[in-house]
Amino acid sequence: MVVLARPPEPPLEYVAAVLCINGGAMIAWARYVFKHKGIIEGIEGPRAIEKKTELDAMIWKILSFWMVCVGVMCILVADSPLAPQAAMLVATAHFVEMYFKSQAADRKIRQAGFGNMILGFLLVVTLLIDYRRPERVTTP
Repeated sequence: MVVLARPPEPPLEYVAAVLCINGGAMIAWARYVFKHKGIIEGIEGPRAIEKKTELDAMIWKILSFWMVCVGVMCILVADSPLAPQAAMLVATAHFVEMYFKSQAADRKIRQAGFGNMILGFLLVVTLLIDYRRPERVTTP
């Protein structure tokens, strides 16, 4: 007798979970970047908002759009074979952004890099844990 059974669901791996966390964090933070006046006021002071142009606002809104795109991409590829590569690319982007923020003269801008540092390190540590799993090691 042949019994057709549904194959077991693959377990949610560490990389998939952390990619989803990263994607959710980026999507959530994009809302505040889109409404950028609070960020500008916190970094440059309340009078700086008056000096900003429509071009400045457009740049912040485009940045928030890309944050949503990357966040959604993280969630969509989390359970695919491309998850480790996507995680490494996103971690690299977090570290590059953190580097640029560290070059800023203002301490508040440098503090903004801590979010990137946390997400980037979380991705790298998760990739290292996932890489060391015994299931991933194959012998000929």
